[in-house]
Amino acid sequence: MKHNRIKITLLLSAILIGMVPSRGVCQQSAEQIYSAVVKKYGSMTSLKVNFISNPGSPMKGGGIVKAKKGNKFVLDLGERILVSNGVTVWNYSKSANSVVISNFEDKGQISIEKVFFTFLQSYKASASFSEQTSTGQKLTTLRLIPPTPEDMISGVKSIELGLSPKTLDVLRITITDASTQKWNVSSLKINVKFPDSTFNFTPPKGVKSVDMR
Repeated sequence: MKHNRIKITLLLSAILIGMVPSRGVCQQSAEQIYSAVVKKYGSMTSLKVNFISNPGSPMKGGGIVKAKKGNKFVLDLGERILVSNGVTVWNYSKSANSVVISNFEDKGQISIEKVFFTFLQSYKASASFSEQTSTGQKLTTLRLIPPTPEDMISGVKSIELGLSPKTLDVLRITITDASTQKWNVSSLKINVKFPDSTFNFTPPKGVKSVDMR
């Protein structure tokens, strides 16, 4: 009887383990994965990303990012669109029927430029692990941290890239500063050839413009 109880206990444990997200050590080291990711994404100069925020993240919903090195970007959140050509920023609100125009300034906050073009090169590989989410999706997750506390950028303590184990496509981005923000990536294209007009904004007819420059 005692032997049977042990077998039943082990069986239940195995079932429970299979029901929750699991993490395990990757066969490749964090440095090997980091080198492969840098090889794939390190030299990119532009990209287009479709994303949706993970449940529990401070920023809700999803959208599309088009970005080019030099603080040029379009962040389309549906109701709100932000456009920057690296000099001027347009903040267009559809519900308010207005656009606020201002000079681009790097105020030390997390920016699109830093997330996609800076952190990968400036932070170092800290750990990697295999992960299976509650939906059954398999990820190879790479954690990046600043080389020293003095090298921390915009208060970001760590970044985790959830990668496809086979292709290293980015499927999830997690940024931890004072809080933790997660975005699931549905598509990511790199080195997209954007015309210069992509990063300039012409307000629709009838929209109120507020020029703060």
